[in-house]
Amino acid sequence: MRIVWSCIVACVLAVPAVSQSTQPKYEAGTITDVTPHHGANDANSSVSNYDISVRVANAVYVVLYTTNSGSPVQYYRGLGVPVLIGSDTIKFRNFLGTEKELPILQRKSVAGQKQP
Repeated sequence: MRIVWSCIVACVLAVPAVSQSTQPKYEAGTITDVTPHHGANDANSSVSNYDISVRVANAVYVVLYTTNSGSPVQYYRGLGVPVLIGSDTIKFRNFLGTEKELPILQRKSVAGQKQP
């Protein structure tokens, strides 16, 4: 009976370890460029759109960032951000810990170059 209980306890303790390894991991990214987005103009002038380039390892992702006007987005260049790369989106956390999900507009490979 002691062996049965030992096996049950071992299985119960192993479940959290397995589930933690399948959670997505954030990667280190660096914002390399911020430019105003040239697309359809919104009727709402209090909203601004930007194309933000984020370098992660040997790839650069250009994402569409929407913010209220007056936000200092142009000063984000060079900022390190933790990112979670999906198939069509990138998630990142801002300074307050709020998670934002942004659509990927473009992907580029930059193999062989060092990350700034």
